[in-house]
Amino acid sequence: MDHVGDFVHSTPLIRELRRNCPNSYITLVVSSPVYPLAQFCPYVNEVIPFDVTFSGVQNSFPHDVVETLNRIADFAMKHLWAKQYDLGICPQFFHWDSPLAPFMLYLSGAKRRVGFAVNAYLQDSVRRFPIENDVAHFLYTDAILPPKNIVHDVSRMLYLLQSIGMKIHSDHCELYYTKSDLFKAKNLLGDFAKDRIKVIAGIGASDKTRKYPIEKYLVALKEIISRGAAVIILGGPAERQDARFLEENLPAGTCKNLVKVGAGWRVDCAVMSLADVYVGNSTGMADIAAAAKLPTIVVHREAIEKESKFGKLTLSEYSTCFPYQTDAIVIRPQKFLDDCGAGISFGGCRVIDECHCIAQIKPSEIVAAFEEMMRFKYNSRIIFKTSEISSEMP
Repeated sequence: MDHVGDFVHSTPLIRELRRNCPNSYITLVVSSPVYPLAQFCPYVNEVIPFDVTFSGVQNSFPHDVVETLNRIADFAMKHLWAKQYDLGICPQFFHWDSPLAPFMLYLSGAKRRVGFAVNAYLQDSVRRFPIENDVAHFLYTDAILPPKNIVHDVSRMLYLLQSIGMKIHSDHCELYYTKSDLFKAKNLLGDFAKDRIKVIAGIGASDKTRKYPIEKYLVALKEIISRGAAVIILGGPAERQDARFLEENLPAGTCKNLVKVGAGWRVDCAVMSLADVYVGNSTGMADIAAAAKLPTIVVHREAIEKESKFGKLTLSEYSTCFPYQTDAIVIRPQKFLDDCGAGISFGGCRVIDECHCIAQIKPSEIVAAFEEMMRFKYNSRIIFKTSEISSEMP
Protein backbone atom coordinates (compact mmCIF):
# COMPACT_ATOMS: atom_id res chain seq x y z
CA MET A 1 0.00 0.00 0.00
CA ASP A 2 3.00 2.27 -0.62
CA HIS A 3 4.10 4.32 -3.64
CA VAL A 4 5.11 3.24 -7.15
CA GLY A 5 8.80 2.58 -6.44
CA ASP A 6 7.96 0.52 -3.37
CA PHE A 7 5.60 -1.62 -5.43
CA VAL A 8 8.23 -2.22 -8.13
CA HIS A 9 10.64 -3.33 -5.37
CA SER A 10 8.01 -5.75 -4.06
CA THR A 11 7.57 -7.60 -7.37
CA PRO A 12 10.31 -10.17 -6.60
CA LEU A 13 8.54 -11.00 -3.32
CA ILE A 14 5.22 -11.51 -5.13
CA ARG A 15 6.80 -13.79 -7.74
CA GLU A 16 8.77 -15.84 -5.20
CA LEU A 17 5.71 -16.20 -2.96
CA ARG A 18 3.88 -17.81 -5.89
CA ARG A 19 6.82 -20.12 -6.58
CA ASN A 20 6.75 -21.28 -2.97
CA CYS A 21 2.96 -21.57 -2.88
CA PRO A 22 2.01 -22.74 -6.39
CA ASN A 23 -1.51 -23.89 -5.47
CA SER A 24 -2.48 -21.10 -3.06
CA TYR A 25 -5.11 -18.42 -3.60
CA ILE A 26 -3.22 -15.12 -3.37
CA THR A 27 -4.81 -11.70 -2.92
CA LEU A 28 -2.74 -8.55 -3.53
CA VAL A 29 -3.93 -5.32 -1.87
CA VAL A 30 -2.37 -2.13 -3.25
CA SER A 31 -2.93 1.62 -3.03
CA SER A 32 -5.22 3.07 -5.70
CA PRO A 33 -2.43 5.02 -7.49
CA VAL A 34 -0.38 1.81 -7.81
CA TYR A 35 -3.28 -0.34 -9.03
CA PRO A 36 -2.62 0.13 -12.79
CA LEU A 37 0.91 -1.24 -12.32
CA ALA A 38 -0.35 -4.23 -10.35
CA GLN A 39 -3.53 -4.94 -12.32
CA PHE A 40 -2.02 -7.56 -14.63
CA CYS A 41 0.33 -9.22 -12.15
CA PRO A 42 0.46 -12.88 -13.29
CA TYR A 43 1.38 -14.32 -9.88
CA VAL A 44 -1.78 -13.53 -7.92
CA ASN A 45 -5.42 -14.53 -8.16
CA GLU A 46 -6.80 -11.04 -7.57
CA VAL A 47 -5.61 -7.46 -7.14
CA ILE A 48 -7.76 -5.14 -5.00
CA PRO A 49 -7.13 -1.38 -4.74
CA PHE A 50 -7.59 0.46 -1.45
CA ASP A 51 -7.75 4.26 -1.34
CA VAL A 52 -5.12 5.33 1.18
CA THR A 53 -5.46 9.07 0.49
CA PHE A 54 -6.38 11.13 3.52
CA SER A 55 -6.46 14.96 3.61
CA GLY A 56 -4.62 15.04 0.28
CA VAL A 57 -1.56 13.20 1.59
CA GLN A 58 -1.10 9.65 0.39
CA ASN A 59 -0.21 7.06 3.00
CA SER A 60 0.20 9.49 5.90
CA PHE A 61 -1.50 8.57 9.14
CA PRO A 62 -4.76 10.55 9.42
CA HIS A 63 -5.93 12.48 12.44
CA ASP A 64 -9.18 10.55 12.68
CA VAL A 65 -7.82 7.13 13.61
CA VAL A 66 -11.25 5.69 14.35
CA GLU A 67 -12.55 6.64 10.91
CA THR A 68 -9.49 5.09 9.29
CA LEU A 69 -9.82 1.81 11.17
CA ASN A 70 -13.53 1.70 10.32
CA ARG A 71 -12.70 2.11 6.60
CA ILE A 72 -10.11 -0.65 6.75
CA ALA A 73 -12.52 -2.91 8.66
CA ASP A 74 -15.28 -2.25 6.10
CA PHE A 75 -12.85 -3.07 3.29
CA ALA A 76 -11.69 -6.27 5.03
CA MET A 77 -15.28 -7.35 5.72
CA LYS A 78 -16.23 -6.82 2.06
CA HIS A 79 -13.15 -8.29 0.37
CA LEU A 80 -11.12 -10.44 2.76
CA TRP A 81 -12.87 -12.13 5.68
CA ALA A 82 -14.80 -14.73 3.69
CA LYS A 83 -11.55 -16.16 2.28
CA GLN A 84 -10.15 -17.07 5.72
CA TYR A 85 -6.49 -16.51 4.87
CA ASP A 86 -3.80 -18.75 6.34
CA LEU A 87 -0.96 -16.27 5.78
CA GLY A 88 -0.65 -12.51 5.42
CA ILE A 89 2.55 -10.62 4.52
CA CYS A 90 3.24 -6.89 4.90
CA PRO A 91 6.45 -5.96 3.02
CA GLN A 92 6.21 -2.28 4.00
CA PHE A 93 9.20 -1.40 6.18
CA PHE A 94 8.53 2.12 7.51
CA HIS A 95 5.23 2.33 9.35
CA TRP A 96 5.60 4.04 12.72
CA ASP A 97 3.80 7.15 11.37
CA SER A 98 1.72 5.31 8.77
CA PRO A 99 0.49 1.93 10.03
CA LEU A 100 -2.26 1.56 7.43
CA ALA A 101 -0.79 -1.59 5.84
CA PRO A 102 -0.08 -3.34 9.20
CA PHE A 103 -3.64 -2.59 10.33
CA MET A 104 -4.96 -3.94 7.03
CA LEU A 105 -2.99 -7.13 7.61
CA TYR A 106 -4.30 -7.46 11.16
CA LEU A 107 -7.92 -6.82 10.19
CA SER A 108 -7.68 -9.22 7.23
CA GLY A 109 -8.13 -12.04 9.74
CA ALA A 110 -5.09 -13.96 8.45
CA LYS A 111 -4.06 -16.63 10.96
CA ARG A 112 -0.35 -15.91 10.51
CA ARG A 113 0.78 -12.33 9.92
CA VAL A 114 4.37 -11.59 8.93
CA GLY A 115 5.98 -8.13 8.82
CA PHE A 116 8.91 -6.05 10.01
CA ALA A 117 9.59 -5.01 13.60
CA VAL A 118 10.79 -1.61 12.43
CA ASN A 119 10.98 0.31 15.67
CA ALA A 120 12.92 -2.49 17.31
CA TYR A 121 15.38 -2.38 14.43
CA LEU A 122 15.79 1.39 14.78
CA GLN A 123 16.11 1.16 18.54
CA ASP A 124 18.99 -1.25 18.07
CA SER A 125 20.51 1.09 15.46
CA VAL A 126 20.14 4.56 16.94
CA ARG A 127 18.82 4.08 20.51
CA ARG A 128 15.75 6.17 19.91
CA PHE A 129 12.57 4.14 19.51
CA PRO A 130 11.42 1.92 22.40
CA ILE A 131 10.63 -1.66 21.40
CA GLU A 132 7.38 -1.75 23.33
CA ASN A 133 5.95 0.99 21.08
CA ASP A 134 6.51 -0.99 17.89
CA VAL A 135 3.16 -1.46 16.14
CA ALA A 136 4.39 -4.84 14.89
CA HIS A 137 4.44 -6.11 18.48
CA PHE A 138 0.63 -5.86 18.51
CA LEU A 139 -0.40 -6.59 14.93
CA TYR A 140 1.85 -9.41 13.68
CA THR A 141 2.30 -13.00 14.77
CA ASP A 142 5.84 -12.91 13.29
CA ALA A 143 7.66 -9.56 13.74
CA ILE A 144 10.88 -9.95 11.77
CA LEU A 145 14.19 -8.13 12.33
CA PRO A 146 16.32 -8.32 9.19
CA PRO A 147 20.12 -8.54 9.62
CA LYS A 148 21.90 -5.19 9.43
CA ASN A 149 23.73 -6.21 6.26
CA ILE A 150 20.41 -6.55 4.39
CA VAL A 151 19.68 -2.94 3.48
CA HIS A 152 18.08 -2.62 0.03
CA ASP A 153 14.28 -2.77 -0.10
CA VAL A 154 14.24 -5.73 -2.51
CA SER A 155 16.62 -7.86 -0.43
CA ARG A 156 14.83 -6.95 2.77
CA MET A 157 11.42 -7.90 1.42
CA LEU A 158 12.74 -11.25 0.19
CA TYR A 159 14.19 -11.86 3.64
CA LEU A 160 10.62 -11.86 4.96
CA LEU A 161 9.95 -14.98 2.90
CA GLN A 162 13.25 -16.58 3.90
CA SER A 163 12.51 -15.92 7.57
CA ILE A 164 9.44 -18.16 7.36
CA GLY A 165 11.20 -20.97 5.50
CA MET A 166 10.60 -20.06 1.86
CA LYS A 167 13.28 -20.35 -0.84
CA ILE A 168 14.33 -17.56 -3.23
CA HIS A 169 15.06 -18.58 -6.82
CA SER A 170 15.61 -15.12 -8.37
CA ASP A 171 15.49 -11.54 -7.16
CA HIS A 172 14.94 -9.39 -10.25
CA CYS A 173 12.15 -6.80 -10.38
CA GLU A 174 9.40 -6.98 -13.00
CA LEU A 175 6.95 -4.70 -14.81
CA TYR A 176 3.42 -5.79 -15.69
CA TYR A 177 2.14 -4.16 -18.88
CA THR A 178 0.20 -5.53 -21.83
CA LYS A 179 0.71 -5.83 -25.59
CA SER A 180 -1.86 -3.06 -25.91
CA ASP A 181 0.27 -0.80 -23.70
CA LEU A 182 3.32 -1.54 -25.85
CA PHE A 183 1.32 -0.80 -29.01
CA LYS A 184 0.28 2.57 -27.55
CA ALA A 185 3.88 3.35 -26.60
CA LYS A 186 5.12 2.59 -30.12
CA ASN A 187 2.40 4.78 -31.61
CA LEU A 188 3.28 7.65 -29.27
CA LEU A 189 6.94 7.53 -30.23
CA GLY A 190 6.46 6.76 -33.93
CA ASP A 191 9.69 7.56 -35.80
CA PHE A 192 10.91 9.93 -33.08
CA ALA A 193 14.72 10.07 -32.77
CA LYS A 194 15.25 7.13 -35.08
CA ASP A 195 19.02 7.67 -35.27
CA ARG A 196 19.57 9.11 -31.78
CA ILE A 197 20.05 7.71 -28.29
CA LYS A 198 16.65 7.93 -26.60
CA VAL A 199 16.95 9.41 -23.10
CA ILE A 200 14.03 9.25 -20.67
CA ALA A 201 13.88 12.46 -18.60
CA GLY A 202 12.06 11.60 -15.36
CA ILE A 203 11.29 15.02 -13.94
CA GLY A 204 8.63 14.10 -11.37
CA ALA A 205 8.85 13.17 -7.70
CA SER A 206 6.54 12.72 -4.74
CA ASP A 207 7.86 15.83 -2.99
CA LYS A 208 9.91 18.89 -3.94
CA THR A 209 12.99 17.89 -1.95
CA ARG A 210 13.52 15.11 -4.53
CA LYS A 211 12.97 17.39 -7.54
CA TYR A 212 16.03 18.77 -9.28
CA PRO A 213 15.40 22.35 -10.55
CA ILE A 214 13.88 22.23 -14.01
CA GLU A 215 16.05 25.13 -15.22
CA LYS A 216 19.18 23.11 -14.38
CA TYR A 217 17.72 20.04 -16.09
CA LEU A 218 17.28 22.17 -19.20
CA VAL A 219 20.99 23.06 -19.20
CA ALA A 220 22.01 19.41 -18.74
CA LEU A 221 19.58 18.07 -21.35
CA LYS A 222 20.73 20.59 -23.96
CA GLU A 223 24.28 19.32 -23.52
CA ILE A 224 23.16 15.70 -23.64
CA ILE A 225 21.23 16.37 -26.86
CA SER A 226 24.33 17.97 -28.37
CA ARG A 227 26.07 14.62 -27.80
CA GLY A 228 23.66 12.72 -30.04
CA ALA A 229 20.68 12.11 -27.78
CA ALA A 230 16.97 12.89 -27.91
CA VAL A 231 14.74 13.34 -24.85
CA ILE A 232 11.44 11.67 -23.91
CA ILE A 233 9.85 13.52 -20.97
CA LEU A 234 7.88 11.43 -18.48
CA GLY A 235 6.06 12.53 -15.35
CA GLY A 236 2.68 12.95 -13.74
CA PRO A 237 0.03 15.69 -13.91
CA ALA A 238 2.07 17.84 -11.48
CA GLU A 239 4.88 18.02 -14.06
CA ARG A 240 2.86 19.44 -16.96
CA GLN A 241 4.23 22.97 -16.61
CA ASP A 242 7.84 21.79 -16.24
CA ALA A 243 7.46 19.41 -19.19
CA ARG A 244 6.09 22.23 -21.34
CA PHE A 245 9.04 24.41 -20.30
CA LEU A 246 11.51 21.76 -21.49
CA GLU A 247 9.58 21.12 -24.70
CA GLU A 248 9.58 24.82 -25.58
CA ASN A 249 13.26 25.36 -24.83
CA LEU A 250 14.96 22.22 -26.17
CA PRO A 251 15.98 22.06 -29.85
CA ALA A 252 13.09 21.30 -32.18
CA GLY A 253 12.72 17.64 -33.13
CA THR A 254 14.82 16.37 -30.20
CA CYS A 255 12.13 16.31 -27.50
CA LYS A 256 8.97 14.26 -27.08
CA ASN A 257 6.71 15.47 -24.25
CA LEU A 258 4.60 12.51 -23.10
CA VAL A 259 3.51 14.20 -19.87
CA LYS A 260 0.81 16.11 -21.74
CA VAL A 261 -0.52 12.82 -23.12
CA GLY A 262 -1.10 11.31 -19.67
CA ALA A 263 -1.04 7.75 -20.98
CA GLY A 264 -0.61 6.18 -17.53
CA TRP A 265 1.93 4.09 -15.66
CA ARG A 266 1.73 0.95 -17.82
CA VAL A 267 2.31 2.84 -21.07
CA ASP A 268 5.20 4.66 -19.36
CA CYS A 269 6.66 1.23 -18.55
CA ALA A 270 6.32 0.22 -22.19
CA VAL A 271 7.99 3.47 -23.31
CA MET A 272 10.92 2.56 -21.06
CA SER A 273 11.34 -0.66 -23.01
CA LEU A 274 11.83 1.39 -26.19
CA ALA A 275 14.37 3.84 -24.72
CA ASP A 276 18.14 3.63 -24.12
CA VAL A 277 18.93 5.59 -20.94
CA TYR A 278 17.11 7.08 -17.93
CA VAL A 279 18.14 10.45 -16.50
CA GLY A 280 16.04 11.87 -13.69
CA ASN A 281 15.03 12.16 -10.09
CA SER A 282 15.09 9.40 -7.48
CA THR A 283 11.47 8.35 -7.64
CA GLY A 284 9.19 5.57 -8.85
CA MET A 285 10.07 6.37 -12.46
CA ALA A 286 13.74 5.59 -11.73
CA ASP A 287 12.75 2.25 -10.18
CA ILE A 288 10.69 1.43 -13.28
CA ALA A 289 13.69 2.28 -15.46
CA ALA A 290 15.91 -0.03 -13.40
CA ALA A 291 13.32 -2.84 -13.64
CA ALA A 292 13.32 -2.31 -17.42
CA LYS A 293 17.15 -2.76 -17.30
CA LEU A 294 17.76 0.74 -18.63
CA PRO A 295 21.14 2.29 -17.79
CA THR A 296 20.05 4.69 -15.08
CA ILE A 297 21.40 8.08 -13.99
CA VAL A 298 19.74 9.38 -10.85
CA VAL A 299 19.96 12.87 -9.34
CA HIS A 300 19.61 12.29 -5.58
CA ARG A 301 18.88 14.56 -2.62
CA GLU A 302 20.78 12.59 0.06
CA ALA A 303 24.29 13.91 0.68
CA ILE A 304 27.32 11.61 0.60
CA GLU A 305 28.35 12.81 4.06
CA LYS A 306 25.45 10.88 5.60
CA GLU A 307 27.35 7.58 5.37
CA SER A 308 30.38 9.03 7.11
CA LYS A 309 28.17 10.20 9.97
CA PHE A 310 25.74 7.32 10.37
CA GLY A 311 26.84 4.48 8.08
CA LYS A 312 24.41 2.73 5.73
CA LEU A 313 21.46 2.77 8.10
CA THR A 314 17.87 1.86 7.45
CA LEU A 315 17.05 5.54 7.08
CA SER A 316 19.47 6.03 4.20
CA GLU A 317 17.30 6.55 1.14
CA TYR A 318 20.30 6.01 -1.11
CA SER A 319 21.21 2.67 0.47
CA THR A 320 17.69 1.26 0.52
CA CYS A 321 16.43 2.53 -2.85
CA PHE A 322 19.37 2.74 -5.29
CA PRO A 323 18.61 1.49 -8.83
CA TYR A 324 18.38 -2.29 -8.51
CA GLN A 325 20.20 -4.69 -10.85
CA THR A 326 21.02 -2.26 -13.62
CA ASP A 327 23.99 -0.14 -14.67
CA ALA A 328 23.60 3.00 -12.61
CA ILE A 329 25.25 6.25 -11.60
CA VAL A 330 23.79 8.12 -8.65
CA ILE A 331 24.76 11.79 -8.41
CA ARG A 332 24.55 13.25 -4.90
CA PRO A 333 25.61 16.46 -3.17
CA GLN A 334 28.73 16.14 -1.02
CA LYS A 335 27.18 17.81 2.03
CA PHE A 336 23.79 18.78 3.37
CA LEU A 337 22.69 22.40 3.49
CA ASP A 338 21.85 24.24 6.72
CA ASP A 339 20.78 21.81 9.47
CA CYS A 340 19.63 18.99 7.16
CA GLY A 341 22.57 16.84 8.24
CA ALA A 342 21.79 17.18 11.93
CA GLY A 343 19.30 14.29 12.03
CA ILE A 344 18.85 10.89 10.41
CA SER A 345 15.56 11.50 8.62
CA PHE A 346 14.86 9.40 5.54
CA GLY A 347 16.50 11.09 2.56
CA GLY A 348 18.38 13.51 4.78
CA CYS A 349 16.93 16.76 3.40
CA ARG A 350 14.61 18.09 6.09
CA VAL A 351 13.26 21.18 4.32
CA ILE A 352 9.59 20.61 3.57
CA ASP A 353 8.13 21.27 0.12
CA GLU A 354 11.21 22.95 -1.32
CA CYS A 355 14.03 22.08 -3.69
CA HIS A 356 16.93 22.36 -1.25
CA CYS A 357 19.97 20.09 -0.85
CA ILE A 358 19.54 18.53 -4.30
CA ALA A 359 19.90 21.97 -5.95
CA GLN A 360 23.65 21.92 -5.18
CA ILE A 361 24.24 19.40 -7.97
CA LYS A 362 25.57 21.01 -11.15
CA PRO A 363 24.22 20.32 -14.64
CA SER A 364 27.79 19.50 -15.68
CA GLU A 365 27.74 16.51 -13.29
CA ILE A 366 24.70 15.07 -15.07
CA VAL A 367 26.40 15.54 -18.43
CA ALA A 368 29.59 13.89 -17.10
CA ALA A 369 27.53 10.94 -15.84
CA PHE A 370 25.87 10.59 -19.25
CA GLU A 371 29.25 10.61 -20.98
CA GLU A 372 30.58 7.99 -18.56
CA MET A 373 27.55 5.79 -19.14
CA MET A 374 27.95 6.09 -22.90
CA ARG A 375 31.63 5.14 -22.65
CA PHE A 376 30.68 2.10 -20.63
CA LYS A 377 27.77 1.02 -22.83
CA TYR A 378 29.46 1.43 -26.19
CA ASN A 379 33.24 1.34 -25.61
CA SER A 380 33.78 -0.89 -22.61
CA ARG A 381 32.91 -4.35 -21.30
CA ILE A 382 33.75 -3.50 -17.69
CA ILE A 383 30.81 -3.91 -15.31
CA PHE A 384 29.96 -0.43 -14.04
CA LYS A 385 28.51 -0.45 -10.54
CA THR A 386 26.54 2.22 -8.72
CA SER A 387 28.77 5.12 -7.66
CA GLU A 388 28.68 8.76 -6.71
CA ILE A 389 30.06 11.62 -8.73
CA SER A 390 31.36 14.42 -6.51
CA SER A 391 29.55 17.75 -6.65
CA GLU A 392 33.01 19.34 -6.65
CA MET A 393 33.47 18.21 -10.27
CA PRO A 394 34.03 21.21 -12.57
